[in-house]
Amino acid sequence: MVEMVPYRPLCIVDGCPKHAHGRDKYCSQHLHRVNTHGHPEQLPVTLKLAPYKQQITLWTASADGMKAFNAIVASYEEAAKSFQRDAVAAHNEMMTTGIRHNTMHNQVAEIVSRTSRLKDSRKTVTQLLALGLMLEDQPRSFRSDTAIFFQAVNVFNEDANVRKKLYSKQTGKIETVTRYGKKSARLHLGRWLMKNYVSLGIQLSRQWSKKLAQERREREELHSLIRASA
Repeated sequence: MVEMVPYRPLCIVDGCPKHAHGRDKYCSQHLHRVNTHGHPEQLPVTLKLAPYKQQITLWTASADGMKAFNAIVASYEEAAKSFQRDAVAAHNEMMTTGIRHNTMHNQVAEIVSRTSRLKDSRKTVTQLLALGLMLEDQPRSFRSDTAIFFQAVNVFNEDANVRKKLYSKQTGKIETVTRYGKKSARLHLGRWLMKNYVSLGIQLSRQWSKKLAQERREREELHSLIRASA
């Protein structure tokens, strides 16, 4: 008697030979990337930020750069305090009424409140500005707009993610995993980070490019005058 094997479709990512995971259309690896990075082919960018963070550090070495950087940090800290107040208010209401209003704003407030407590504000702002520099310099490193938003959240939550010990059915063991939060809340948070902080890094990159182009033109004009007078 021929044994019938259940049909399992392949992962829809081009070139992937693995079977889809459960009822999803992606294999486990690409599904993990969708859930954590916003796109099945998106790779993490946190390890690529080092040279861009160094650029931000050099920028803050100047008086104007430090003044602008401090203003951005102060803006972030004020926003974080507002989210912390909202998170505390939501928690107190839940303790009083027994009802948890799990709105999008409350979910975002909880994430920002946790990260702002666990992570230095200046480090957070430096990473987000560096992400803006990278986005302007290497746009092809980001597979989609959703991937950009998710990368902003991943950079924001770096060193502040909640680690949980959960039972794995596959291995039968207790494993420590990172809890990233709901995708909808992370997408909402990513848009907020992009609008208020990552976009400032993009503006910085464009300003520096214009300045370098202006200096290059001035040097070429000076060299032309020297050659003409020779």
